[in-house]
This record gives sequence, C-alpha cells and structure tokens, in this order.
Amino acid sequence: MNAIERELASYGARLRELGFHPQSIKAYSRKLRQFLEVSPHTLDVGESESGAAIDEFLGGADVGHDDFTRDASLRKWHWLRFGTRLGRKRLDPADFRTSPQIDAELGRLRKRLESDGLTPAVVNAHCSVVGMFLGWMFPDGVVATEAVDEASALGFIESEKSHLRPSSAKVEATRISRYLRMLAEENPSRRRGLPFAPACWGTSTLPRMIDEGELGSILSARTTPEVGSRNRAALLLMANMGLRCCEVVALTLDDVDFRNGTVTVAATKCQDARMLPLEAGAGAALADYICHHRPRGASRAVFLRNKSHRGEPMSLPQMRNSLRYQARLAGVGEFGTHMLRRRAATSMVAAGTPMKVVADVLGHAEVQTTTAYLRVDLEGLRAVAADWPGDGRG
Repeated sequence: MNAIERELASYGARLRELGFHPQSIKAYSRKLRQFLEVSPHTLDVGESESGAAIDEFLGGADVGHDDFTRDASLRKWHWLRFGTRLGRKRLDPADFRTSPQIDAELGRLRKRLESDGLTPAVVNAHCSVVGMFLGWMFPDGVVATEAVDEASALGFIESEKSHLRPSSAKVEATRISRYLRMLAEENPSRRRGLPFAPACWGTSTLPRMIDEGELGSILSARTTPEVGSRNRAALLLMANMGLRCCEVVALTLDDVDFRNGTVTVAATKCQDARMLPLEAGAGAALADYICHHRPRGASRAVFLRNKSHRGEPMSLPQMRNSLRYQARLAGVGEFGTHMLRRRAATSMVAAGTPMKVVADVLGHAEVQTTTAYLRVDLEGLRAVAADWPGDGRG
C-alpha cells in the first residue's frame, strides 16, 4: 500500500468516526484521490503549504456538477490533518456576545416578524443576522436603540460581511433593514434614510435573465432520459410558472391536479400556500416525467433521485447542482435558478398581466417586491425615447 492509499484509508476511517454516510465517504475519498494524484507532495508539507496547494487546485479545477463535494472533501481533509479551516471563518451568532437586552430586542423582532406572517425559517434568518449586528455594535451587551442607524448597519455589513458577494450582502442588509423599520415605526423621526442598501449592492445593473435561446439549449442538453425528463419539468415550472427552486423540490404528487389543471404550492417565505393554474408546457413535461421516468418508491415527493439513494426525494442543493450542471453542458456559463423565476415575471408583464396578479403568482405579499424581478426592456425604451434637443434628429 503506497502513501496515497494509506492516506485515503485513514481519511475514510476518520469520516466513519464522524458519522458520515458511506456514500459520502466514497465520494469524498474519490475527490481526495484526484487531488493527491495531482499533488502527491502535499502529504509531506505543513499547514500553510497544504492550504496553498488545495486553494490552487480548487481554483484551477474544472467546474462540474459535484464541485461542492470536491471543495468539501479537501477542506475536511485539511481540517482533519491540522485542525484549522481553510478560507475565511464563517460568522456565527456565537461569535458575538449576547445579553438579556439583546435577547429582548430579538424577541421583539421575532414577535413582529411572526405577526407579519413570515415562516419560522425566515424569522430565524432575520434574527440571526440582527443578533450578530447588535452583538457587534454593543460588545458590552447594553443596547441603546437610539444609536442604531443606517450608518452603523452599513459599517457592520462592510466590515464583518465584507467577504460576501454584493447580492449576498444585500440580503444581509435587507434583514437588518427590517429591524430598522421596526424601530422607525416606534419612533417616526427615524424614518429618514430607509432603506439603507446602496445602489452598488446588486441594484445598479440590469438583472441577468435567461433568454429563449439559452433556455432551449439547457432543455435540449444531452443527459440521460431520466435526468433530462426530471430537469425539464423542474426548469419549466420555474421558467413558465415562476416557482422558486425550493417550491419545486417541495412539490408532492398530491399537490399536482392534472384533472383540474392546478398546482398547489406550499408556503415558503410567507405562511400562505397558493394554488396556480398548471401551464401547458410545464404540465406536459411534468406528466412525462411522472408517467415515464420517475423512479418507483414510497415517497410522495414529485422529484426523486436517480442514482445513489434512488427513489429518495431530491434536496434543494441537489436540484440546483443538477440544473447548473445541465446549463454548463449546454454552454450557458452564468446560470441560477432565480433567473428562471425572473424570466417568468418579465414574460407575464410583457403579456399585459396586471402587476398584482404577477405578485400573486410569484407569492409576493407586496407588489413592490415583484418589481425587483423585472428586467427593463431597453429596446422598448429606445423606441419611445424623446429626441435630445440639438442632436440633428428633430
């Protein structure tokens, strides 16, 4: 047994001790083998050299549908060897001091969000970020709400969250803004300046949307019949009906009523489920998958796994990774499932659908939220633009 085989055996044994599933151990070991075959010298170097070699490998490796497994396996291996994590440490509420006053503020915020009808997962996400913000701003645990303003919130995002992409930073900022809004309602003099998210956080450029050609290429990408049928149904539910990826994954056979042509979408961000008419293209793809390609099993989930753990429901990361991989096969480099949802919203508005109806289809409680999904029609703007005085066209 050579050095690589001994290391793989030791790695697998450690993962078993940690309670990893045998399939995960097999996948992690396969990715570690690929790395060690390229960089066998890493077995004989220290912590910093090992980290540099892993970062170089991850940065230059071809992106595939299992890129998460590749990254996770090597980072776990480094942690098992040296006890340190690669990359920037992810912030956790435990990193910031809490206190009875901070807990009281979070309790007030939680009560307010729950009264607004947000689901427990969304409420927890808001309270987690606001808790870190208050712990950062008041390290002594004594909360002075009059000192909480947009400037301090921006300071937290730009320092503690500086590693985030603009879109992710904007999400964090929006959660803190919800807390600021609550304070503003209690003291109207605080209303000025809200919301505080600056234009550079994802709002200064036109949002990316999948066009017809790219969607067609993704739908026709060469995959196995089972995977292709499953992904086609999922893609069209998002692109034609505006469902979120998490809503697609959560669909059950009981939610689909082919006789009446409806789909019941379970509650996600808000606690109200909604019933939508089943669009013809999405309905045909869904029927084809369920009747001809869906694995047999006891699960009532619509979308099931095909290979390992065949017949078990797909998780959200698995669905996203499968669709991203199919997009890469089609040559579409920039792809995200929310682009499909944005396409559905823009198409409905272009067809003359009232904005309130579009908001109801997308599951938005406020019409204002829907406007963020719409792409500006540049050609339409050029057609109606007035002549500039003195440009010689008048």
